[in-house]
Amino acid sequence: MGVASMRCSVCSTHGALPAAGSITCVAPSSAASARREAIGSSTMIGLQPRIAAPITAAIPGSPRRQVLVFTVEGFIGLDLEDGHLLWRIPVTTTYGRHVTTPIVVENVAMVASKEEPLMGVELKPSADGRECAATVKWTGKDLLVNFSSPVAVGQYVYGLGPSQNLFCVDARTGETRWSKPGFTDK
Repeated sequence: MGVASMRCSVCSTHGALPAAGSITCVAPSSAASARREAIGSSTMIGLQPRIAAPITAAIPGSPRRQVLVFTVEGFIGLDLEDGHLLWRIPVTTTYGRHVTTPIVVENVAMVASKEEPLMGVELKPSADGRECAATVKWTGKDLLVNFSSPVAVGQYVYGLGPSQNLFCVDARTGETRWSKPGFTDK
């Protein structure tokens, strides 16, 4: 099969080689190799991928899955099938160093960085999933996260940050349930 005729086995849509700086769909075609096919380049959507790992998520109320990416310029949601930009929340920091992997609890997606606190973004997809409204529902003013990625267990998010050390937050409300100092002391 020629490169131009390859199709992504994850989302069944794409057929072009990835562009430099693109957000890429990777699907193994065999145990020994993988096909890479671009779903959108940074120039197409105006955002540059950086360090944070993207995730896929099923958002309640939408028949379509999304790819969530914390980029240099912000937090975005793309349609998994075709890379269509569904929503964007601008988030800027001094060096664009956004390293936390996004997490999702129900219809709230969350990211944080060293300079921007943990934020919960409420996602409201249209019935067909081709559009999605995104608004910042809450921010945890003292919940900064530098290099570790928080994790979700049920409706709670647990993270390790320089100002609150180990913390637990209710993902639905942003309320800090508890924080414990001393886990990041030298």
